[in-house]
Amino acid sequence: VTLAQQFASLEFDFGSKERGRTIFETLISKHPKKLDLWYVLIDREVKVGSIANATALYKRVTARSNWSEKQMKGIFKRWYKFAENNGGDVEDVKKRAVAFVESRS
Repeated sequence: VTLAQQFASLEFDFGSKERGRTIFETLISKHPKKLDLWYVLIDREVKVGSIANATALYKRVTARSNWSEKQMKGIFKRWYKFAENNGGDVEDVKKRAVAFVESRS
C-alpha cells in the first residue's frame, strides 16, 4: 500500500490529478479501513484547491460506520478545522458530529 500511495501522491502532484485520484480511490476501495489513505487524499485535494472534492470526501468518510469513537473524533476535528479555514459549512460539521454522538448513545 505504501508504494502505491506514494505513486498516487506523486501522480497527483506532478502528473495527472485524475489518475492520482483514481489510484487513491482504488486503494481506498481495497483498504477502506486505512484512515491514513483518506487523510492523504483529502490533503491532496485541499492542496490543489479542490475544496468541493475534499468536502465530499469528508462526508463519505464520516458516513462509514466502521470507525471507532476516537477515530471519528479525529475526523470531525480535522473537518471542522478545514471548514473554518476554507469557508465551509461549520454548522453542518457540528450537526453531523452531534448526530454521530447521539447514534452511539
